Amino acid sequence: MLYNEGLVVSLDGDYAGVKIVREGACGHDCSKCVGCGGGETTIIARNDARASVGDFVALQGDGIIVRRAFVVYMLPILLFFAGYAIGYYLLGFSEGLCAVAGLVLAAVDVLITMRYSKKQKEKGNVPVITHVL
Repeated sequence: MLYNEGLVVSLDGDYAGVKIVREGACGHDCSKCVGCGGGETTIIARNDARASVGDFVALQGDGIIVRRAFVVYMLPILLFFAGYAIGYYLLGFSEGLCAVAGLVLAAVDVLITMRYSKKQKEKGNVPVITHVL
């Protein structure tokens, strides 16, 4: 599992905010790192284990997390390059305007991410807290 443990930091009905460490963000060389906070992120998970704030928990749902990571991290990059290419090749913009077009298209990712997250939560398609550690 990419994310299998986390710390419950908030509760909201049947859901919990869980702080997890993104293993890929950790180089395991603490002398070169700003601190472990750099690899931490908070996700929303269904609280099937009825965990409380402060509990360390086990999570299930790697496929969900990988899809969300794509939407949050990769999609803006792809949209930036798509906007730049459209501006350059199709619209004949200057390099500066192409960069602006790329940034505008990448900013659309914020709206996509918000809508995607809302739909996934409505479907119940979120990571699940399986048990308290």
